[in-house]
Amino acid sequence: MKDPAIVRDIQSHLSSKSVSRRRPGDSPYPLKFPSSDDINFDIWDHLFFVDRHCQRLTVHQFNSSPSTVLDLGCGTGFWAIQAAKQWPTASVTGYDMLPIQPDLNELDMHQDVADRIEWVHGNFLDGLPFRQGYFDFVRISKIGLGVPENERFV
Repeated sequence: MKDPAIVRDIQSHLSSKSVSRRRPGDSPYPLKFPSSDDINFDIWDHLFFVDRHCQRLTVHQFNSSPSTVLDLGCGTGFWAIQAAKQWPTASVTGYDMLPIQPDLNELDMHQDVADRIEWVHGNFLDGLPFRQGYFDFVRISKIGLGVPENERFV
């Protein structure tokens, strides 16, 4: 059996030694984005996962559709658009560092969801601009390369 005092001391020690060398606003993400190949991969990856394996947007089976959805690290926004189509009463927020999402008001094929999707830009490592508990469902996908191991999140 683990002694809780020892576990607490180790966690405290490791936390005190964890120092971030990243300046606020900087991103450690090592890849350049977006190239046309990256955008195509984002769409194909989604189609493969949804169409071939899961047959829905998430592995989780909802009893009722979420009403507020956050797609953290939304990239091209493809998943967020599909979420708004699948959950017609949901408000979907796509959050990403880069403004590479489409202007939905200019695309006829997405007019049905344009008023329920919002793109917000920033670095989640510096904190999110949303109040705690606001979203019913938060999706985080493909951001692992942008999360430094030595940075703490509270």
